[in-house]
Amino acid sequence: MARGPEPKSGVRNVAFAVVGVGGAAAIALWIVPDFRGEAFRHRGRETIDRLAISPPTPAGYRAELTAARADLARAVALSPANGQAWSDLAYVTALWAHVEPGRTVELGREAEAAAERALTISRAGPESWIRRGVARDMQGRWLEGGNDFTRATSIAPHNAITWYYYADHLSRKGTERGLAEAALAFCLRLDPGNRPGLALRHRLAIS
Repeated sequence: MARGPEPKSGVRNVAFAVVGVGGAAAIALWIVPDFRGEAFRHRGRETIDRLAISPPTPAGYRAELTAARADLARAVALSPANGQAWSDLAYVTALWAHVEPGRTVELGREAEAAAERALTISRAGPESWIRRGVARDMQGRWLEGGNDFTRATSIAPHNAITWYYYADHLSRKGTERGLAEAALAFCLRLDPGNRPGLALRHRLAIS
């Protein structure tokens, strides 16, 4: 079978160069920022988790949380389609209310906005629902927060953390004390060593 003329080597080289430049541009525009964003997110979340396990002095807590907030703000700027980064930003924003309790409502609004961004990206996991529920509780929107926690427990019914947050939410209303204790009991049945759950049980016992 007759074959057409082979492209000249110069044309081939130009074509390969164009493909190479296009690939490099795609890497520079999308892939590298996403990797960098995830690296900042991972570092920020590690800081938050470390603070939850072993809180330092008040000054140390503020310094660590400041670093985590900066990392997570950078993460969503670099990778705005990273839903977990938005969820973690909502988390750290809510935690900042421990540093500035006078701004709790304002921080709740900021945390809710970040959680909303996470939920527009994915509604499948429980964490973003929890983050929005916490943010709404911070604003005194107890019923709306309850809807979010209910959704989280329906998505992950065997996850102790979701039941801890639901129990904590219920404990904020005196008339729901029985339901709070039931949710907490289920949390501790799933994970008897759950630290936040044990702390909540102690708090309920002395309240």
